[in-house]
Amino acid sequence: MHILSFEEQISSVIINRGYNYYMDDLVSTIEEINENLFAATVEGRSDDYNVIIALKEDGEIHSHHCTCPFEGPVCKHQVAVFYELRAEREENMFDGKESQVETTFSNKSKDSAVNDGKDTKVKRDIRSILAEQSKDYLVEFILLMIQEDQDIAKQVRLRYERGDVKTELSTCYELIRSHIKKHVDRHGFVAYGKVPQAIRGGELVLERAINDWRDDDPLSAIHFCFCVMHEMIELLQGADDSDGAIGGLIEDSLETATRLDLDAMTPDKQAEIFRVLLAEAMASRYDEWSDWRHSLLDACAELSQTRELREALKQAITQLELRTVHSHYEWSANHEREALARLRYKLLDEAEKEAFLLAQLDKPSFREEAIRQAIDAQRYDDAIRLAEQGELSDQERGLPGLVTKWKMLRYEACAAASYTAQMRELAFDLTIDGDYTYYLELKQLYSEASWQEVYDRLMQQMGQKDYNFNNVYIRIMQDTNDHARLLKYVQGRPYEIVDYYADLAKHYPDEMCQLFRGYIELRASNANNRSQYKHVAKLLVTYRQACGPDHAEALHRQFLSGYVRRTAFCEELRKITSKIV
Repeated sequence: MHILSFEEQISSVIINRGYNYYMDDLVSTIEEINENLFAATVEGRSDDYNVIIALKEDGEIHSHHCTCPFEGPVCKHQVAVFYELRAEREENMFDGKESQVETTFSNKSKDSAVNDGKDTKVKRDIRSILAEQSKDYLVEFILLMIQEDQDIAKQVRLRYERGDVKTELSTCYELIRSHIKKHVDRHGFVAYGKVPQAIRGGELVLERAINDWRDDDPLSAIHFCFCVMHEMIELLQGADDSDGAIGGLIEDSLETATRLDLDAMTPDKQAEIFRVLLAEAMASRYDEWSDWRHSLLDACAELSQTRELREALKQAITQLELRTVHSHYEWSANHEREALARLRYKLLDEAEKEAFLLAQLDKPSFREEAIRQAIDAQRYDDAIRLAEQGELSDQERGLPGLVTKWKMLRYEACAAASYTAQMRELAFDLTIDGDYTYYLELKQLYSEASWQEVYDRLMQQMGQKDYNFNNVYIRIMQDTNDHARLLKYVQGRPYEIVDYYADLAKHYPDEMCQLFRGYIELRASNANNRSQYKHVAKLLVTYRQACGPDHAEALHRQFLSGYVRRTAFCEELRKITSKIV
C-alpha cells in the first residue's frame, strides 16, 4: 500500500469517512518523530486518537496503528493521516523540495494550510530538541506525560529502577497487562491487527531481561522471562495469533531464560537456577504446551551436574510420566512419554544407556538412534534387524510414514554392507511409495540389459496405484518419454489432459485433441453457474493452444448454438471470441 495510491486497497466506506475527517481538519497534530515515522492526533467523536504511520523511503506504507477500538485493517483516523501525509508529499514534490512534514496543523481550511503555510512549523529532529533542554525541565516534562499515561511510569521503573525483585516483577506484570487491556475488545478478545500493540509490554520486559543477562544477573532475567511467558500463554487463549507474534515472544523469552553459561556459574548458582527452572517446568500452565516444558527440562538436565540434582530431575520426570497414564489423547500422551524418556536418557551414565535404549524401541526416536548407532559401529546386520522389526510393528499399527522411514534406514544399512539384492528390493518398494530419489538409485543397481524388464514391472505396479497426490509415476513417464503409457494414464483421467497435453501433442496429436474435446464437452454439459461457465471458456482458450484455431472455433460455434438458452454461458463464450477466432 503506497501513500500516493492507498485508496485502491481500502474499503470505500472507510476512505470516504477518513477523507471527511481530513477535510474537516480533525488531524490536529502530526509530527515526524523519527525518519519516516509519523505520530498524529486525530479528533474523534468522543475522544482523541493517536495514530502512528511508518513509511518506507519510496512512500510505501510499512506499518500503521491507531488507538481507536476499530477492529478492521485500516480505520478512518489512519486514512485521514494518510491524506495529510500525501498532501505534504505532493506539495514538496511540486515545489521540488526534500519532503518535510509539519509538526502541527492549524484548524484553518485546507486551502489556507497548503497555500500560505503561515501556521505551520517545520519539523526538527526530536533528539536535537531534547538535547537542548535542562535535566530539571525534562524531568518535569516526563512527570507531566506520566499524569496523562501511567504506562510511562511503569516503563521508567522497568528501565531504570533496581531494587526488590518482587516489586520490580509486580511492575512488569502491570505493564504487560495494561498494554493488553488497551487492545482487547468488549468481549475480552485481542483481534489480529491489535496483537503487535497488545504484546508491546511483554517485549519491553523481555528487553529488560536481556539487559539483566548482560549485567550478570541471570536469576532476575529468568524471573522477568517467566513473567512474559505467563502473561503471553494466558493471552494465547484470547487472541488471534495467526502470524505467531505471541508464540514468538514466548519462544524468545524461553530462549533467554535457558541461555546457560555453565563456566561462568558457581555450583551454588547452577543449583539455584536449576530449582527455579524445574519449579517453572512443573507448573500446570505447561500441560497444554508440553514442548515449552520440555525446553525448560532440557535446561535443567544441562544444569544437573550433581547426583542430588539429577535425582530431583528424575523424580520430576516420574511425576510427569504418571500424569500421561490418565490422558484421553493417545497421540499427545505418546509424544510426552517419548520426550520424557529422551530426557531420562540424557541423565544416565554411559554404561546404562545401551540397555535403556533397547528397552525403548517402541518409541521411534529411540529405534532410529539404535539403528544409527549400529550403522556407525558397522554392525549392519543389527541395524537391518532393528529396521525390519520397526517395519513390521508399525505396519500392524497402521503408520505408513514410519514404515517408510525404517525402509530408508534399512536401505542405508544395506548400502553400507553392499547387500545389492536387498537394496534392489527396497529401492523398488520406496519408488512405488513415491520417492523419486530411489528410482534413480534403482536404475543404477541394474545393467542396461536387465533394466527394461524391471522398468516394465515397476511401471505396471505404479499404474495400479492412485497417484492423484503423487507425481512420481508421471515424472518417470516424462523423463523416459514413455508417451504411450502417459496417454493411457490420461485416458483414464481425462481431467488431467490440461496438464499433460503438451507431452502428448507430438506423438499422439489426434488422441490428445479427442480427449481434450471430450473433456470440455463434459464440463460444458455439467456447468450450471457463471463460475463454471467461465472455467469452460478458459478451457476453450487452452484447447486452441493445444489443438489449433480450427478445432477451437468449431467447438466454440457448437456451444453457442447448442446452449442458446444458457444466456450467461453464451455471454462468457462471446467474451473469448477474439481469443478463439
